[in-house]
Amino acid sequence: MRVLHESDFYRVEQLDGRVMKVIRKDKPFESRQDVETACVPVQRALDAAGRALHGILIDSRAVVGRNDPQSEAMFADHRQQMVEGFRAVVVLVKTPAGLLHTQRLLREGGSSGRVFLDEEEALAYLRGAPPSSKSPRSK
Repeated sequence: MRVLHESDFYRVEQLDGRVMKVIRKDKPFESRQDVETACVPVQRALDAAGRALHGILIDSRAVVGRNDPQSEAMFADHRQQMVEGFRAVVVLVKTPAGLLHTQRLLREGGSSGRVFLDEEEALAYLRGAPPSSKSPRSK
């Protein structure tokens, strides 16, 4: 594992030659400027690593989810950019409600990403192993 970027909001890791991991830390976005300051370096790190060469796992378990329209709009552009160009997209969430919310956001953004509650299953999916059926995930 190699750390490519770290800030108060995110940590970007290259786990191996096939998987990038973006960990969303628990610091909330308070403004559009927070979103820009936090996300632009993440996008650059992902670009430099070579999106098409990797699957991406976005671990959002630490942050408190928000589904208010203002918050969703504030982050929409970066949410979509963060997953563009990867060979596979997985989002890791903490709760079944988070799973449903994230599935909706991916669908509305036109992404074919999958959502998992279990990190081992998420990584197995990204690495091509068939996932088990022990936790719910998107289809």
